[in-house]
Amino acid sequence: MFILSERTVTQIMHFDIPLRKRIAIYARVSTSTESQENSLDSQINALEKIIKYNFNWVHIKTYSDVASGKNIKSRHEFIQMINDCFDGKRNGHLIIDQEQAEIVRLIFSLYLNGHSVISIIRELANQGISSPKGNEKWSKRSIETILNNEKYAG
Repeated sequence: MFILSERTVTQIMHFDIPLRKRIAIYARVSTSTESQENSLDSQINALEKIIKYNFNWVHIKTYSDVASGKNIKSRHEFIQMINDCFDGKRNGHLIIDQEQAEIVRLIFSLYLNGHSVISIIRELANQGISSPKGNEKWSKRSIETILNNEKYAG
């Protein structure tokens, strides 16, 4: 507040500060082996970096499960995250891991170009792409699961 002569002048400053999206991380591995635990840490660290460098986002919580993907009932943190979203506690936006997305795109591209699952496994090995579990060789089941997962189909 400034006083000039006998008049009072009030200076009001207005800043447009965009609302920051509240972002939660969800990461999962299927076993509790050391390599999988390292993979879980790597997933979380990579996603935290993405959030840190996006100034319109704020990291509010990390959810993680060490559970098989075959049964959603064993994925307690995932269920909690979904419930939090429905309760209005989270935005519910998914963050796509671009490195993994490229591998999924490659698998679909190969499949749509007539490659068999076995041929896809060979091509991934030729390119030195490890499986989600960190193995040099992909299992037939892993490829089939990706090809049949509606989240990946777009």
